[in-house]
Amino acid sequence: MASEPEETDERQVSERLRTHEDRFTKAERKVARVLHAEYPRAGLESLPTLAKRAQVSSPTVLRLITKLGYGGYGDFQAALLEEVNERMSVPAGRAVEHGGRLDDLSEGFGQIVDAVAGTDGRTSRTEFARIVELLARASGSIYTVGGFESEFCSLHLANLLGQVRPGVRNLGRVVASAPFEVLDMRRGDVLVAFDFRRYQSRTMQLCRQAAEQKAAVVVVTDPWLSPASAQAEHVLVCDSSGPGPFDSRASVVAVVEVLVSEVTALLGEHGSRRIAEVYELMAGSTWAESLVVEGEEGDAASEESSRRPAEPGRA
Repeated sequence: MASEPEETDERQVSERLRTHEDRFTKAERKVARVLHAEYPRAGLESLPTLAKRAQVSSPTVLRLITKLGYGGYGDFQAALLEEVNERMSVPAGRAVEHGGRLDDLSEGFGQIVDAVAGTDGRTSRTEFARIVELLARASGSIYTVGGFESEFCSLHLANLLGQVRPGVRNLGRVVASAPFEVLDMRRGDVLVAFDFRRYQSRTMQLCRQAAEQKAAVVVVTDPWLSPASAQAEHVLVCDSSGPGPFDSRASVVAVVEVLVSEVTALLGEHGSRRIAEVYELMAGSTWAESLVVEGEEGDAASEESSRRPAEPGRA
C-alpha cells in the first residue's frame, strides 16, 4: 500500500523557529536564541561557528535543523538565503515578473481570498485569544503604529478599537513626537506595530523602546517576519500574496476586523455602551441622518395637514 506523501511546510525559516519553540530542548533553545538575536546573519555562518557561539555541539545544531523540517545544514542555509532575497524584494522587480493583465478578474480576487484563508490557517487560536484579551483588558493605553505601506492598517485598528474602548492612539509614521510618547509607556500599555517587507527601522526602534519600558508589544507582520518580532510578546503573521507587484494587505485588514470583533464581544455591555456614546457624539454629522430628519419632517407636515380643517369652497 502506497504511503501518503508528506505535507510540505512552506513557512519561512523565521516563522518555523517561532512556532517550533515548544519542541526544542534546553540546548536547542540556546541555538534558537543565537539565531533570533542576529537573524539571519548567524544562520549563514558555518556549522562549527554557530555551534560555538551557542555553546553547544554541532549535533545539537543539526537536531534543531531537523526539527525545523530541513534535510541538513545546507538545506537550512539555502532556505535562509532564499528568505533573505524575498525579504529584500521590491515592487519594481516583481512588476517585471508579473507581466501583463489578468485573463480573468476572478483570478485576482481568488489570490486575495487564498491569502486570507492562508492567514486563517497559520494563525494560532491560543495566540489570537491572548491578543484579544490583552487589547480588551489592558489597564493602560493602546498605541498603534505602521510604516510606509502599513500606516493605514494601524489607523484602521486605532479607529475601530477606539470605538469600543478608551485610551487608543495612533502614533502615525510621520509623527516626530512618537519616540517621546514611547518613553512615556509603562507596564499595562500596549504597542501594536504593523511592519512588512522591507521593514521600517523606525518601527523596530519603537518596538525596542516600548519593550524596554515594559509595555506589551504585538507585531503584525508577513511570513518573512519583521526583525521587530524579536521584541514582541505576540506575533500575528499575515499572508501577503496577491495580484500585481504589490504585497496585498487584504489579510491584514481581515485580521484587524476579526480582532476588533472579538474584543467587542469580550467587552460586552461596556463595548456596546462605548459605541453608542461615539455615535451619539457624531449625531447630525452624516448625510443619512439628514434623510431621516427630512422624512420625519415630511411625516409631521402630512399629519398636521390632515388635522387642519378644510378651507371654505374646497372639497
